[in-house]
Amino acid sequence: DLFRISVSKGKDLIPWEDELYHAQCYLNILRIRFGPKYDAVFDVPEEIRKLCTLKMILQPLLENAIHHGFSGMTRRPELQISARLADDCVIVSVRDNGAGMSREKLNKLWEEDAAPGHSGMGLRNVRDRIRLHFGEPYGLEVFSREGEGTEVRITLPVLRGEDSLVPPVDR
Repeated sequence: DLFRISVSKGKDLIPWEDELYHAQCYLNILRIRFGPKYDAVFDVPEEIRKLCTLKMILQPLLENAIHHGFSGMTRRPELQISARLADDCVIVSVRDNGAGMSREKLNKLWEEDAAPGHSGMGLRNVRDRIRLHFGEPYGLEVFSREGEGTEVRITLPVLRGEDSLVPPVDR
C-alpha cells in the first residue's frame, strides 16, 4: 500500500484520505522495526479527508519529528496530526512534544547550506513542492520551543477537483 500510494499512477494530487493512510503505514513500519516508542493521534475531519493534496507531504514531517524531536526524551513521545478548514485553505498541523529547537536553529531551517544531518532538507522539499504547485501564499510554517516540542503547519488551497484526483487506493 505504501508503494502504491507513493506512485499514485503518476499523479501529484491524491485524496487526503490516501495521504493520511500513507502516513499511518509509514508509522506502522517504524513501530514494527523499532517498537511502539511513541503515540500518534490523527484528528482530521471527514470533509478534509475527501479533499485533495500533494502526495508525500506528511511523511517527511513525521520523519523529522521522530528522528530529530524524540531523541533522548524521558517522557512518552507524542505526535498529533490535525487539520481544519480556514477561509479557502486547509491547515494541517504536525505537532510533537519532543526536544524542540532554539530560535537560532529554527532560523537556520530554511538555509540551503545548513550542516548535513540537520539541514531541514525534508521541510524545504515539502515547502518548495507546495509553492511550485500553488504559489507563494501556501507552504510551511514551523513553530518550536526548546524542551517543549515543535509544530509544522502546512497551508494548502482547498482542492475539490475530481479530475485531478487519483481514485483512493483499495485497502
